[in-house]
Amino acid sequence: MIDINAPLYLFVFLLTLILTVLAERALIPILRRSAAQPIYEGGPKWHLSKSGTPTMGGLAFALAFAVSTAVATIYLAYKGEIKDALSLSGCTLYALINGLIGLVDDLTKLKKRKNAGLTPIEKLIFQSLAAIALLAYRGLLIGDTTALSFSFGEADLGILYYPMAFLVLVGIS
Repeated sequence: MIDINAPLYLFVFLLTLILTVLAERALIPILRRSAAQPIYEGGPKWHLSKSGTPTMGGLAFALAFAVSTAVATIYLAYKGEIKDALSLSGCTLYALINGLIGLVDDLTKLKKRKNAGLTPIEKLIFQSLAAIALLAYRGLLIGDTTALSFSFGEADLGILYYPMAFLVLVGIS
């Protein structure tokens, strides 16, 4: 069964793609001059050829994604699909927070002039806080169900939904 909002999702994808390509064309020359990622000295010799590769290219994608999903959120709210609009805005905010964690990691690398930004523990803590915030947002403000839908029916996970969703959210980032 195709979701009724499938055309909207396709629109968001295509708009994000187009805006990202346009933004990257403008951003990459600036980043080459001011944000070249340091190369790990202990790596293989061939890795040195990557010296000067710009970092923080995700800024263009984040901006394009934010614009595209903002348009979709406004459209959903206009149609009266408030729960879907809130869900999309929460997921967008979660993605942008993870992008912010990546930005802080890149800026830390540039500041230290080493290929070592945030520690894995620091990243895990920030990603965990973001996942907890999203799950709280969805559970308290949207009132989402803890049931998972399959083609053959539903499985309500109850309280197990939250630790499983947490592991998925942190695991994919």
